[in-house]
This record gives sequence, structure tokens and C-alpha cells, in this order.
Amino acid sequence: MAGSVRVNKVAGNFHLAPGKSFQQNHLHIHDLKPFLSDSITHVFSHKIHHLSFGPKVEGVINPLDDVGSEVSQGT
Repeated sequence: MAGSVRVNKVAGNFHLAPGKSFQQNHLHIHDLKPFLSDSITHVFSHKIHHLSFGPKVEGVINPLDDVGSEVSQGT
């Protein structure tokens, strides 16, 4: 997946997750049950090649660049 998001400069966060999300008791929830209850083994491993906010600045290291995680179903 690749792309960009243009937003106003405000406090907040964003999520990239499979399935639907909803609010419950003032919590942000991601519903993964459909992925965990079917007979397919899903792999949620991922790698962030580059993530930045604003224009590129020489010498600035983006802490999530090249960070990944191996995620197996059931962990």
C-alpha cells in the first residue's frame, strides 16, 4: 500500500488496520473477529518503508522508516 494523506495541522492520529473500526466506551476498537474466526490463516506482518510529516528535511531521521513487524495469527 502506498499513498499520502493531506490534513490540517491539528493533534490526532490515524490507523491502518484490517476490518471495521468503531467506538465503544470511549475506546477506539478494531474488529478482527472475522479474520480470527474463519478457516484462513491471515498474516498481518508489515513494514513501514517511509513515514514523514511535512516536506523532506535533510538530516532528519524519521523513526518509523524501515520498521517492520512479523505478526502471526494468535499472537
